[in-house]
Amino acid sequence: MDKGRDCVDALRLSEEEQRSVLRELDDAVRAPLRPELRQSPRYRYFVPGGIILQVVGVSATYVVRPRNLSAGGISFLHGTFLYPATACTVWLKALDGHDVRTPGWVVRGRCVRGRVHEIAVRFQERIDVRKFVTPENMRPERQIPEKGPGTSYEPGEVLQLALELEELALRAAPRDCLIRKLAELVALLRCPDR
Repeated sequence: MDKGRDCVDALRLSEEEQRSVLRELDDAVRAPLRPELRQSPRYRYFVPGGIILQVVGVSATYVVRPRNLSAGGISFLHGTFLYPATACTVWLKALDGHDVRTPGWVVRGRCVRGRVHEIAVRFQERIDVRKFVTPENMRPERQIPEKGPGTSYEPGEVLQLALELEELALRAAPRDCLIRKLAELVALLRCPDR
């Protein structure tokens, strides 16, 4: 898809301002005590000029600045907040230059500063990240940590249960379903050496 004149750049930041925001976000991820709940490793995904976003039910087409990409989703900077569960399509730029239509839905949105929002989208179908990410960026941004000394749980199991809880919440599951999933998570954390 072409980033023609009909695409709206709601972000309206210079390249340097965008890089500054991305550096801030990367530094925050490296900070301790900020665990990320991810099923797949995320990789840096930079596309000069941005990529296209179409939001279901909105006539405008947007240019957004990608931050990172995984087999299951993407994070990007946008000049507008989008609510969780909002259906959308992102046009990913492949390494061979083709735009690839990738439908999904918003799972998270947060204001970074001013009108700058970081939006996370989960894809309907998993993608092959190697088609989009350059080899030098194929090192994951963050790995699931190993079980540490004195830790009685596997971090990967905790992350998986937290993701399942998030998924239930995003689908507005009944309260008893949420309580059962939360009880599973609490039981895992309370369990002495396994």
